Amino acid sequence: MLQFLLLAALAGQDDKAVEDALEKFKTDFKASSDADRARALTTLSGTAHLKTLNRIAPFVAADTSVVRIAAAKALGGFTEFRKQAAPALLRGLGANAKEPAVLIAVLEALGKLGDGSALPSLYKYFDEKDGKIAAAAFLAVGEIGSTSSVEPLIEALKKLERAAKDNGGGGNIAGAGGAGGAAAGYNVPDDDTARRRAKEVQPAAVKALQAIAKEKYITVEEWQKWWARTRATLGK
Repeated sequence: MLQFLLLAALAGQDDKAVEDALEKFKTDFKASSDADRARALTTLSGTAHLKTLNRIAPFVAADTSVVRIAAAKALGGFTEFRKQAAPALLRGLGANAKEPAVLIAVLEALGKLGDGSALPSLYKYFDEKDGKIAAAAFLAVGEIGSTSSVEPLIEALKKLERAAKDNGGGGNIAGAGGAGGAAAGYNVPDDDTARRRAKEVQPAAVKALQAIAKEKYITVEEWQKWWARTRATLGK
């Protein structure tokens, strides 16, 4: 009986702490400054509860980019309620498609949250043209740490290696008069943008694999050999 009373008292204290946190947030969020409102979200996230999570979640897809980033980072810390936080962050991916900084914050938060339900959505960003966004997706997958991600990561790394080495078909094309004709030849530029992107993103893909496998391999060839050896037993 005494134990029950103690648990009830603790529960009452927790409920009061949540209500106090929500009340403080209501006041603090009235601030006109983006930084102050972002700070209010961060402070509220310090009281982890479904009520505080639900209060924060809408701001991943609303308000200014500063506030959205703060909301995403806040939700990334709700690991005790990851099943409830993950859907809110996943909705934030579409809502912030044209906001690269916010999108990166959402991807990072999904990695920190560590919920495997986000993986299919994260894989879609492996081919994102913006290298910083793609890198954030790779790192998030590595942080989640599921062995089911090994094959998608190896395939993505294979594409990145190929793109990093590809010279884009560049070279010299003779003009109408040939090499010595009246019309001068011209150079077809290499696909520098794709190559630079691949080199920017490749380390993140490798780091993701290393995080999951707890190995230090670098190249696709090394990862393929390792996976052939360990596929049957890894994760058992």
